[in-house]
Amino acid sequence: MARASAATTPEERVESMIAGWVEYLITWRDVMRITAQQPALRADVQSIICNDEIFRVVTECLFGPNPTPDQSFAVYTTAALPQGIWALGDMPEDQMRALLERALRRIAAVR
Repeated sequence: MARASAATTPEERVESMIAGWVEYLITWRDVMRITAQQPALRADVQSIICNDEIFRVVTECLFGPNPTPDQSFAVYTTAALPQGIWALGDMPEDQMRALLERALRRIAAVR
């Protein structure tokens, strides 16, 4: 978040957020697969990373202080990505990275 917030253009902020989120998802993919299969653990993780303050900060960083409903929804949608990582199985890292980057760029392009 600090790196994205320090970016000087909206495009740089988006690219920084995408790079950070993809790195996080790939780094923790094995843990995410386990978490997705354990309802109690999944609920604990969601309570930590899915809170209104985090969503507000991310949304404002990406889209400014007055996001459209579509932009707000796009940020909430990205929070579901960790649960979907298990569906990608043992996809090689380079393919997973490319898939996640494409998906996040489409989500971030919402206006």
